[in-house]
Amino acid sequence: SNLSADRFQEYIGKCFDTSWPIREMAYTIPHPIYFANASGRWHGKGVAFLDTDMPGRSYGKIYLLTREQLAKVHALEGSGTNWYNALVRIGKKDGLDIMIVTHKPGRLTENPPSKAYLDIIGKGIAETYPHLSEKAIADYLKKAINHHQ
Repeated sequence: SNLSADRFQEYIGKCFDTSWPIREMAYTIPHPIYFANASGRWHGKGVAFLDTDMPGRSYGKIYLLTREQLAKVHALEGSGTNWYNALVRIGKKDGLDIMIVTHKPGRLTENPPSKAYLDIIGKGIAETYPHLSEKAIADYLKKAINHHQ
């Protein structure tokens, strides 16, 4: 959901340093997403996690954040045991670690996402990857929902 600049701004606005990241760019993540847990914000439906134990491909976006901003975003995402409890390095770009917030170890119980949540993700993908058609985005999200069921 954080591919959407509007959505990510909600997190940055709650940081001590509220300045927008000085760089952001599309980044294809070498792992699949899956939907799990039951989020009150998203009508009791699932939210996206990255399965860093599996090879795959996910549309992503990287932001150049301060350490404080990363820590705050991690905390705001819900860093509890059954949520986004891990920061995982998935690569490097320009000498800097690319960190993602996800769940470790193992996978959480899958739960399909709400339409509202998918709409936010779709909006972010369209912003970040403007060459993709609406159909391509819808197909990608459908595959992510059905991949492990």
